Amino acid sequence: MKIKDLAAQQIKHELVHPAKGATGIFVELVGPSDKVVRAKMIKAQEAASSGSVPSDEMVIDTIASALRGWDVAAFECDFAPETAVNILSIDANEWIVRDLMKVLADGQRFFR
Repeated sequence: MKIKDLAAQQIKHELVHPAKGATGIFVELVGPSDKVVRAKMIKAQEAASSGSVPSDEMVIDTIASALRGWDVAAFECDFAPETAVNILSIDANEWIVRDLMKVLADGQRFFR
């Protein structure tokens, strides 16, 4: 076995709706081992530990930086970071934000 074989991996995650459960809609994302994602997560944690709540924009930006792709048919558009921010910013899609924040918070999910 080699060290590179033990590194965190990009994963494919099935979105889980709070009422309907598994959706069959998949996204691809990297976890906290990615430098940009880790920096954004640390910034959000620092805001939380100082007594303030991380802004919705901060949370959405963190998730968008972790996304690497999605089910184009389900999202009805090609993946792009700017598009991800727009879609995640829609109030009706707040469940996606919560689901993906849980995934990012569980760094072990990115190891196989």
